[in-house]
Amino acid sequence: MIRHSYTDQQRWGLPGGGYRPRRESAEKAVRRECMEELGVTFGPVVDVLDELVTELEGKRDHLIIFRGTALSADIRPNREVAEARWTAFDYSGLPDGRLVSRWANIAISAHRKAQV
Repeated sequence: MIRHSYTDQQRWGLPGGGYRPRRESAEKAVRRECMEELGVTFGPVVDVLDELVTELEGKRDHLIIFRGTALSADIRPNREVAEARWTAFDYSGLPDGRLVSRWANIAISAHRKAQV
């Protein structure tokens, strides 16, 4: 989980960012974003857990939530990230009183459904 340094700094969320489908696949984009923001690389299998379309802040976004296994527990956040932590699915690794993004909650819910 991360807290961004540039917006909504109190809310914990997921790493991510934009991608251009004509230049890269969504999987390559999530691998790139996690490497850029956290220095984290994933093993060969990355699963799509959910796809959502939102229209927040006057723009339409297509969100794809992935699940993967990091090759290392080391995290090296870049300047976009104020803080980063690994946490259990119950968010017990985050500080008390934390705010969690709706996308993180959706991702955890999708992960739990995929485990059944």
